[in-house]
Amino acid sequence: MRSMDNPGANGVSLFVLAHQDDELCAAPIIASRKAKGRPVCVVYLTDGEAGGVSAQRRNRESGNALAMLGAAPSELVFLGSVRGFPDGKLHTVLPDALGSLEETVRAAGGVDEIFTLAYEGGHQDHDACHAAAVVLASRLGLLARTRQIPFYRKAGSVPGIAVLAPLAENGAATPWPLSAGERIRMLSLMRMYPSQWRVLLGLGPLLAAACAVRPGLPVQPVAMKRLRERPTAAPMFYERRQKVDAAEVTGAIARLAELA
Repeated sequence: MRSMDNPGANGVSLFVLAHQDDELCAAPIIASRKAKGRPVCVVYLTDGEAGGVSAQRRNRESGNALAMLGAAPSELVFLGSVRGFPDGKLHTVLPDALGSLEETVRAAGGVDEIFTLAYEGGHQDHDACHAAAVVLASRLGLLARTRQIPFYRKAGSVPGIAVLAPLAENGAATPWPLSAGERIRMLSLMRMYPSQWRVLLGLGPLLAAACAVRPGLPVQPVAMKRLRERPTAAPMFYERRQKVDAAEVTGAIARLAELA
């Protein structure tokens, strides 16, 4: 089997994301695939409507950001907007989201690798998105060619947020090499999301610090058994920030795992 850093020339690289701007954490991989002339399919599973910002504006911002990475508009699928899957509540519609995702992917055809957000307890939609991607990968026989990318989570037992910090529970992390130019391009994308300035005001400096000290973008394998576990024994970031019941989210994810 080909390694993840040497994919087939014609296969589609699928990126399963929760929100418009989540491509930030996958930007170097998307750009690398497009630089090699490889087709991509970037799917967003929620409508992104939060804080009074419309789905149309969020879609436009991500479209502009991905154009900078070489992705064409035809390679973007705003599934959450089309189907009305709500930002912040993806776990409540997971079976429908999985079904719609599978229809989209089978119609695209030729997918031979999948990248998604890490199962880390950072945002409830990120964990739900991860579950949908992993169950899809299982159905397509692509678990071995699926990788998760850490974005942000609570920093263990100490205050603060950990960014691009792989959880040990998710397996060994492999750094995706990043040149100085790639690090700068990844950080420069933040200017493409003016509707999210409040979020990026806090997250941006942490992302910049992580890019400066880490050897590369960490990517980790995925495993079905993780969907039947809490991401981590530590408190979830979304429990405190979003006031969401972790048992409700992990329960929905565990039920989805039974559909693999």
